[in-house]
Amino acid sequence: MLPDDNEFPDVCAGCGAALTVDAERSYAYGPSGVLCHACATRRGGVYDATRDRWVVEPDLADLPDERRPHR
Repeated sequence: MLPDDNEFPDVCAGCGAALTVDAERSYAYGPSGVLCHACATRRGGVYDATRDRWVVEPDLADLPDERRPHR
């Protein structure tokens, strides 16, 4: 039996809050990074509910990005 996605919640890279797959308006970045709506907004992100998408991306400059080489 495969695990349910909700058994392994994502964790907000900003505040550490547990986010489930069904979390509303979270902001996903990179291979596995995610910000909760509150953290994404605090970082300048703008979510347009009418279009159901982020119209301004939050600032991710200080967050780890798995795509960058580790030094």
